[in-house]
Amino acid sequence: MVSINTLKSHCLQTVYFPAADHTGENIAHGLRESLSNWGLKEEDQTCITTDNGSNVVKAVELNHWTRLQCFGHRLHLAIDNALKEKTMKDRINRATGLYRKTRHLVPSWQDIEVLESINNALCPLQEFTDALSGEAYVSVSYLKTVLHLLKTSTLAAKDEDTALTKEIKSLVLGYMENKYSDPATQELLDIT
Repeated sequence: MVSINTLKSHCLQTVYFPAADHTGENIAHGLRESLSNWGLKEEDQTCITTDNGSNVVKAVELNHWTRLQCFGHRLHLAIDNALKEKTMKDRINRATGLYRKTRHLVPSWQDIEVLESINNALCPLQEFTDALSGEAYVSVSYLKTVLHLLKTSTLAAKDEDTALTKEIKSLVLGYMENKYSDPATQELLDIT
């Protein structure tokens, strides 16, 4: 017996798609067919949460459904994107020894500062990733609050932050704000 306030996750249907059939058009058709098989109406669907696979994104667009990006996946991509910036990559590579010919050397104070800066910027984000990546509860209602918290607290530049920490925070925040700024997503977040 399940309490009325307990969210459960179950796989309703699994459909085989041969490798060549993983097109947006085929996935869109398969999703509509699945809803129909379960007696669900497309117009009653609020949104669909997906990763960023281009074929899945296209399927959602073809069906004219509102798509909400998975927050945990999006945050991971924001961090990855920030760390791939050329200047950031160069600093990290130097600090982690990729440019060193001899690995037995003790890291310099500059190397340690880079690693501490990265840690200070990214460590607080782990809690958000863990908390908002679950399927045992509805997390869409938290997104607007979490994005505000990231902007005003977690990723806000602090006086004691190094320039590198501030840069990482700014890159991650900018990426997240950009990805959740479209009007359809904002409307969905406003009603949750």
